[in-house]
Amino acid sequence: MLGTIVVLAASALVAALELPALFRRKWRKEIFLYFVLLIPGTLLSIFAIRVSRIPSPLNIVIVVYKPVYEWFSYLLG
Repeated sequence: MLGTIVVLAASALVAALELPALFRRKWRKEIFLYFVLLIPGTLLSIFAIRVSRIPSPLNIVIVVYKPVYEWFSYLLG
């Protein structure tokens, strides 16, 4: 629980330091990208601290490319 609070506090602190300058310059795309990167990074850090099992992104690659591999094996084999 303490680790989760520390990660959330660190994320909030970093956002509080960085975002005002982006809002002053009205950099909308950068603000969006900042949140797109900050939120998943924060969530993954919380999962890592809580030692939750996170599925590997390699599973997605396997699901996508296995039919392609099988097709090429059939075609060339």
